[in-house]
Order: sequence, then C-alpha cells, then structure tokens
Amino acid sequence: MPSSSSIPPDWYQSQAELAAQELDYDLHLAVCEAEIKQGIAASLEPMPEPVPDNSVYNFNAIIDGLLD
Repeated sequence: MPSSSSIPPDWYQSQAELAAQELDYDLHLAVCEAEIKQGIAASLEPMPEPVPDNSVYNFNAIIDGLLD
C-alpha cells in the first residue's frame, strides 16, 4: 500500500469500486455465512512448524549451497 503522503485523493474510492466488482450478489446468505465461518476457522488453525532446512531460518546456508 502506498504511503499516506503519496495516496491520490480517489485511491480509497477506486479500491472500494474494484472490491465491489468482485462481489457476487446472487449468492445465497447461507453460502456467504458458510464461507465466512470457513475463513474464520482457517484463521484459527495452528501455524505449521517451520522447516529449518528449507526456509528463511536457514537462508544463508541455502544461498551458500547455490553458490557452491
């Protein structure tokens, strides 16, 4: 997102219009409710454990391996 000093005056309005274009107004309320519940449930799932051998935790070793 651009910094607040460089945001054009109509930026928020244009973003809202783009978001509104993505809405499906024909969806039944039960479908919307199920999607929301699924999204909330997914956000409450525990984060997976990091894989240190292949992640940012081992970034230098990964880069060194590419350079060898």
